[in-house]
Amino acid sequence: MTEPDFPVARFAAGPKIREWSRKHGFSDWMVARILQLTDRPADVLEGLLHRPPRYLRANPLRASVEEVLSRLEAKNFSLARNELDPNILKLRQAPISPGATIEHMQGLTTPQDLASASAPLALGAQPGDIVADLAAAPGVKTLHVAGDLAGGGLRERGAIIAVEPDADRMRALRFNLERCGATSVVMRNHTAQELPGKAWADRVLLDAPCTGEGTIPKDKNRRHGKPEEVTAMAALQRELVDAADRILKPGGTLVYATCTFAPEENEAQVSRLVGKGYRVEPLGFDRVASVPLVPGVTQWPGLELDPSVARARHFLPGVHPTLGFFVAKLTKRERAI
Repeated sequence: MTEPDFPVARFAAGPKIREWSRKHGFSDWMVARILQLTDRPADVLEGLLHRPPRYLRANPLRASVEEVLSRLEAKNFSLARNELDPNILKLRQAPISPGATIEHMQGLTTPQDLASASAPLALGAQPGDIVADLAAAPGVKTLHVAGDLAGGGLRERGAIIAVEPDADRMRALRFNLERCGATSVVMRNHTAQELPGKAWADRVLLDAPCTGEGTIPKDKNRRHGKPEEVTAMAALQRELVDAADRILKPGGTLVYATCTFAPEENEAQVSRLVGKGYRVEPLGFDRVASVPLVPGVTQWPGLELDPSVARARHFLPGVHPTLGFFVAKLTKRERAI
């Protein structure tokens, strides 16, 4: 694995940050970094401590969102829609676990955090596309893309190459795809770096492995991050980005996403792609729950970032009713004539 050619930025943690971090069991260096991304620090700190609302997504390969709403409301679920994804439903009240319903078992629904839907939404897969999902398990985003390939119908047109190197996670991927009726997916149990060929994918979704800082509200183990973890993940992400670039057709779309805050893992990877000739595109959405998303940072110690990375977006817990997430959409340069 190659090492990234930049240091992990450190910011001085003042006495209030150190006190708050000790009280709640956080690494103070990480908290100081996260707060650089927001002008609403109190909201973000509060959001890091509390799990956001739960969501599920209606699977258009099995049923319409209206049918799912009707069936679950008949069982005393209280659900709300949103402006980001019409198939995502917020759980206001759940008399039982959504995973224990017959609707879940029949593949009509699947749990999905609101922010994570932004990656397949940005990808915008169309019927007939060949899509590579380079970190596919457990398959939530893969299912979203499969629904897009169906174009509002019940039969997908096109194909998804779903890559997952971990055998246990591959079993979860297979189970979810079968439960939800996705028939367009070819599963590959190896790394993205091992995928053969060049320039065969119309679109690539890379929801990259990361330090997972955005999942802190639901995973207390993430509160104790170390700088060397950012370094290791950034190196792996570089390899995955290079694999994505190799298989994507000229003119194709690449969506890069993570569930972390670190610019070394986010904006730095996007800026590398800009250096390869990619163009960062505006997303087709810019707010959630009527709150604007946070633009990508363009200045960060130790990094040289292209100004166009500002078109990427961050979801921040406490500011937005969801987990932390980063998403960027890029177009690969056409071949020179």
